[in-house]
Amino acid sequence: EFDYVVVDLPHTVVGWMESVVARADALLLLIDTSVPSVRQARRLIDLLSADRLNVPVRVIVNRERKSIFSSATRREAEKALERKIWAWLPPDPKRARAAIDQGRPLHAVGGSLAGAVAKLAVKIKGEFAPSAASERA
Repeated sequence: EFDYVVVDLPHTVVGWMESVVARADALLLLIDTSVPSVRQARRLIDLLSADRLNVPVRVIVNRERKSIFSSATRREAEKALERKIWAWLPPDPKRARAAIDQGRPLHAVGGSLAGAVAKLAVKIKGEFAPSAASERA
């Protein structure tokens, strides 16, 4: 019924995840650049590869500002993950909390995170547009 369906998966691997990921067009993996987060992401990528689930994985750094210059932390994370960081979502806890507390969409409260999420939506639509065969007439 919908062009895009987002499934928020748990942080740990559970039995039913394989069937969800197997049907996915892409896996957007939200991480921070801390060592434990990067290690956990690497484990998940390895698990997907071992199960021969050939879903494209895009890494999104969450709650961190993208530095103007490539930092050592960023380079090390990309090296460990064997892929570039695809997108960044900046920290904006005040506005995120306001959206949650008010029961409003993030774009309704504005801010840097709302802008970054809007840009991410455009990027997702551009890269993972539904195929012509699956589009409704």
